[in-house]
Amino acid sequence: MQDWQREIHRQADLSSRAEGLTAPRAQAILDARALYPDSTLAQLYDPLLMPSELVQAHQRLDRAVERCYRPEPFASDRERVEFLFRLYEQLAAPLLPAPTPTRRRRRLAS
Repeated sequence: MQDWQREIHRQADLSSRAEGLTAPRAQAILDARALYPDSTLAQLYDPLLMPSELVQAHQRLDRAVERCYRPEPFASDRERVEFLFRLYEQLAAPLLPAPTPTRRRRRLAS
């Protein structure tokens, strides 16, 4: 098996694991929202009024998503975002075109 094939299999394994970790927790968020059928999303996600069931469901999903990337939890939202942006940069770098060297023009003697 070539390196690229191993990488595809590794990514597929990670995707299966991630789905197994996150799908039930995402459903728990939907279930928590369903407890408040008369509330809008704006009302449900108001930081001062967010129902505790919904907060806890989101926290469980956040921890599950974090485990997809690394075993230890992130210390803060900022650390999580920085980590994810670095990962994105690594993944996107091969997709960006290589910069073309610019040729300097020679000055014509006057």
